[in-house]
Amino acid sequence: MKEEPEPTIIWDRFLVVFREKYIPQSVQDAKYAEFYRLKQWGQMSVTEYEVEFTRLSQYGKHLISTENLKARRFKEGLHPDIRDVILPIRLVTYTDIVDRAMIVERNVNSRKKFTEKKKRRFDNFDGKKSSDFSPKKQNAGPSNVGRQNNNRGNKVPRCNTCGSFHSGECRKAAGTCFNCGEGGHMKRIVLNWCELERIRYH
Repeated sequence: MKEEPEPTIIWDRFLVVFREKYIPQSVQDAKYAEFYRLKQWGQMSVTEYEVEFTRLSQYGKHLISTENLKARRFKEGLHPDIRDVILPIRLVTYTDIVDRAMIVERNVNSRKKFTEKKKRRFDNFDGKKSSDFSPKKQNAGPSNVGRQNNNRGNKVPRCNTCGSFHSGECRKAAGTCFNCGEGGHMKRIVLNWCELERIRYH
């Protein structure tokens, strides 16, 4: 296809000639700029970043002309959470950088999952109603409260005959009506607690 054929041609040279023939220079420049700005952003994994790095690297061969330059450029494009762990480690080859980045990525993802799980558990605990943890009130019946309050407030002694708190003559011992105090009849049915209290103390 060339006016002046080359006697011997290696694969890398063939790719250059092929691109010159079939890929416009404007497209090659755009791919070079894309490779130059390539970073591991967002949710991109190390594997996805490595695939893109390999695909676009053919348009920026001079940037990765040696194994050391290739490894360093790949490392500089890694996500900060991964790059900061790898930087102190002396890794020269591109393969070592890629392998170590994948290991660090797994560790970082594991820590994130643990932190998110712990946060969800805390939010669920914190979101419960305070009433769920408040102590239940004791159900004190009106009989206990009334007797205690009347006993303390009125200082009425307990009757030895009927066992109730009242003053004066015990109507049970006298056989008189609990309601009116007269003889000949006796009101034995008390309609409610308030009436019982009224009968006892009045």
